[in-house]
Amino acid sequence: MKCPYCSSTSTFVVDSRVNASATVTRRRRECADCGKRFSTLETLELEAVTVIKKSGRKEPFSEEKLRRSITTALPSVGADKGNREKFFEDLLLSLYRQASESKGVLTTTQIGDAALVALKDESHIAYIRFASVYKEFSDVKQIIAEIKGLK
Repeated sequence: MKCPYCSSTSTFVVDSRVNASATVTRRRRECADCGKRFSTLETLELEAVTVIKKSGRKEPFSEEKLRRSITTALPSVGADKGNREKFFEDLLLSLYRQASESKGVLTTTQIGDAALVALKDESHIAYIRFASVYKEFSDVKQIIAEIKGLK
């Protein structure tokens, strides 16, 4: 690792910390030449995943699109940002595992179903919010049936 202060490549790790889902490592480093300390983040880099839409069109998997839909579904009242991030990272890892088993391809149905399973365990309110969009409920009877299925 190159020192951001003096550009030396003689640096060493002083301390390492891994986040809860073991996907990000924060390292404190020190330069052997100038003695200054700096931090680096090491993240997990996974293979590219292709998503097959319901129309048959293909596009790259977007973690950001999934994050937006999950964030919209999860209630903000009393939500712990750390728990929400761990929830999202666990969902992503499960999707990447599925994709690796199918040669880097996922369908929107697989993504939606995985999100529903995860949300069902996390929050019934979030589950219903997400399901109402994902399952395209057309009337209240469908929502009531889905709520009864949660019991």
